[in-house]
Amino acid sequence: MDQIIAIDPDVEKNGVCIISDNRVELFVFNFSTLIFTFFKNIKTQKDTNPALKVKLFVEAGYLNRTFFQPINGNSLIIGRINRNIGENHATAKQIIACADYYGLEPIPTLPVRSTNYKSRGKKITHEQFIDMLKRNNLFCSASVTNQDVRDAALIAVTYGINNEHSIKDIAVEKKIPQFMQTTL
Repeated sequence: MDQIIAIDPDVEKNGVCIISDNRVELFVFNFSTLIFTFFKNIKTQKDTNPALKVKLFVEAGYLNRTFFQPINGNSLIIGRINRNIGENHATAKQIIACADYYGLEPIPTLPVRSTNYKSRGKKITHEQFIDMLKRNNLFCSASVTNQDVRDAALIAVTYGINNEHSIKDIAVEKKIPQFMQTTL
């Protein structure tokens, strides 16, 4: 039995999506509940059921090479935005470290660029979210969703269902620089 879990980290609310047997479950946890309750429950499930295979994807925005630095703008606003980005990156790193501690083998992934969903500034709406689930033969009973869980579901579908390359796979492929491979 396979279980795909995706986490969209945030300072206050972490979106969590669990896909198991074509069923999608969506949750929003604060940091401490995610670490001390959710991760502990997953570890217990894995320990009691050795046949359970869990793939844990965590959005790692810190892997992006860009940062927010507009040419003109209010320095207070720019500073606040960069501080929020930094706090989100730190939260993602802590979640990955805690998942490693529990032996869940997290896979850091690049944020999913939802360029197909331009109606709300590259944010996916609930209707587009339901349509994405239908296209992938998934069922979700949630009648209302927020952006945190929709982003987590995008990560789960992109990296777990559609088997896109995760950053871990890319990092392994590019570990040795190209110019050194010819000399080995």
